[in-house]
Amino acid sequence: MNVLLAVDEVGLAEELLQNLSLPDPSYVAVVAAAGGPASGDVRKRLKNVAERQRRPGVEASTLTLTGDPAKSILKMAAELPADLVVLGVSSTGEQSAGLAARLVQSCQCPVGIARTGRPIRNVVLAVNQIETANRCLDFLSQFPWPKDGVTFTPVAVCSEPSKEALRREVLAEVSRRLEDWTVGCQPRLETGQATAAILKAASELEAELVVVGSRELSAPARLFLGSVSGQVMSQAACNVLVVRGRVGVALDREDRPAEELV
Repeated sequence: MNVLLAVDEVGLAEELLQNLSLPDPSYVAVVAAAGGPASGDVRKRLKNVAERQRRPGVEASTLTLTGDPAKSILKMAAELPADLVVLGVSSTGEQSAGLAARLVQSCQCPVGIARTGRPIRNVVLAVNQIETANRCLDFLSQFPWPKDGVTFTPVAVCSEPSKEALRREVLAEVSRRLEDWTVGCQPRLETGQATAAILKAASELEAELVVVGSRELSAPARLFLGSVSGQVMSQAACNVLVVRGRVGVALDREDRPAEELV
């Protein structure tokens, strides 16, 4: 798995990546989320982060971002190509929140938004559509989740009675897949507006991570309707993983960018 780790000032992105436990083999490209020229202190910090990421089966190096941070991260994610981009967003970080919104809207791979460093014990998985739910499960299945250490709660939201049967079918299928690699699965059917229902479930379950798929909406549709994934990303108090675009694309080591900080 190729990961682009955009390091924030308080270390939230690094903590989320450590709590996810990367599969073997993996490669982590460490960059500064702020972008621009890296000072000596920043370069040293990035090197320290890269060093902490290294272990048998996981390689890491530091790379340089230039220009606009969002555009640079998107470009680098495409060039790796990244299977996951991780970015930290603090409660007072307006700049990082804006960067996260741009990445979630445009990145062609899953994006992890880190807001807490708590170990992951409870995961809420939004599963309204079977296509996006399967994409989320395909991605999550790559991580070595402890068999009895994490509880997954698939949440389907029914906005009208005519859709209840379909939502229950999706929950049943997702639960069946989850039971293949975890013993803690508790499906949940909610009613009302999707974003509010997902956030309510996450709050009641004290979830450390919400996983939501992202449908490919046109630009006018995103502007008029917004997106559940974008709303959950901006409003959740916990970590959020938005799964969109390609899942599970790997790259040979010799094809990775060679520009490393020294």
